[in-house]
Amino acid sequence: MKKLYILLTAALFTATVAQAKTYVVNSGKWTDAAAWNGDYAGTTISEGDVVIITGSVTMNTNVVVAGTVKVEKGASMVGMKDLVVTKTGMLVNHGNTVMKTIVNEGIINNNLVLETMVNFENKGIIGNDNTIVAGNNIHLYDGKAEGNGGTYFANNTVVSNSAAVIGKDVKVLEGGILMDEQPAVAPAVTVSANK
Repeated sequence: MKKLYILLTAALFTATVAQAKTYVVNSGKWTDAAAWNGDYAGTTISEGDVVIITGSVTMNTNVVVAGTVKVEKGASMVGMKDLVVTKTGMLVNHGNTVMKTIVNEGIINNNLVLETMVNFENKGIIGNDNTIVAGNNIHLYDGKAEGNGGTYFANNTVVSNSAAVIGKDVKVLEGGILMDEQPAVAPAVTVSANK
C-alpha cells in the first residue's frame, strides 16, 4: 500500500510539473489575447506557471500570482488594479511596475521601481535592491523587508507589527522622513529592526 501511495504521489507530481507553462506577454492590455500571442495566462497565474513581461503591459484587471511573474528590464506592468502574490507566488521586477494595491504573501524581488498608488501590504518576503513606493501606506505584517541598499517610501505611514523583520541595509521613509529620524512623539507606528 505504501508503494502504491508513493507511486501515485510521484505520478501526480509529474503531471503537475508537466502542466506548468511559460507565457510571454509583449505590449498591450493584460486581457488582450493579441498581447499574449494567442496564449493568454488569465487573471490567476497558476502555481508552477511563469509569465514573462517583455513590453509595456496595461493592467486592466486584478491579477493573482500563485506562480511567477517576471517584468524584464525595459518592460512595464502599469494600471489601477490590484496585484496579489500568494504564498506560492513570486514577482520579479527588473522594470517598472505600478499597481493600485499590492498584497504580498509570497516573494517579491525588486530591482528597479515598484510602486502602488494606494497601499503596499507585505506578509511575505521582499528583496528590494532599488525603490518601493506606496502612494499611501506600507503595511509590513509578519513579513521580511530586506534588500541591498533599497528604499521603502510611504507617502503616509509605515505600519508593522513585532513579527516584521526590516533589514539593516534598507532605508524606510514615511512622509519623506527616514524612520530613524522620527520625532519622539510619533504616530502609532511600530517599526522593528530584528535583523
